[in-house]
Amino acid sequence: MNKFVLSVNKLDKVCLLYGKVVVKGWFQNYQPMKTIALAATAFVLITSACNKKVIYNTNLRASLDSKTITPEKLQFYIDRDLEMRREVASNNTKITDGKIQQTKGKQIELLNLKELTPGICVSFNDSSLRVAFDQQNYLTFVAQSIDPNYTNYMLQTSINKNGQHEVDYGNQTYIIPETATHAVLLVKRKDANKIKVKSKTIKGRKIN
Repeated sequence: MNKFVLSVNKLDKVCLLYGKVVVKGWFQNYQPMKTIALAATAFVLITSACNKKVIYNTNLRASLDSKTITPEKLQFYIDRDLEMRREVASNNTKITDGKIQQTKGKQIELLNLKELTPGICVSFNDSSLRVAFDQQNYLTFVAQSIDPNYTNYMLQTSINKNGQHEVDYGNQTYIIPETATHAVLLVKRKDANKIKVKSKTIKGRKIN
């Protein structure tokens, strides 16, 4: 079985065990005045511990694809904040849904994509995904191996002549911080759990 699947299932068991421990503690230390507050706190802790998102990598994609759960059927999220900026010429009035900021006499367009912003896959091939976070534009994520065991889909970027990292978005090129070059895609853990392994033992057949 895929190592990723094992880790997901293991986390399920940890969450279930944690929930049992909390419930057991309620009965052992029952105090009427604190029951509601304790229950609310425990619920938040259990929910935050179990409601996680996981990195969408090539191993997970292969497993989901085999179950006909292809990229366009998944809800994606970006794993970090992404600020995109570009200088806008004074005679250029075309702005791509961003904010204009005056910086030392220059006009700068800023686009901010917040951590865990949801997106959908609008097209894909064997090595890349185009994920849209608004109605018109998309970012491209390409399969890049940063670990011997996993190949993640990371934001496709380039480096300009000034050594700055750039990304294409909405037919425009934006400068992004270096930390954003490591941005990857996430999916909900419950979607990853859609991977089910069915096993059956063949009993054999005897002569009549």
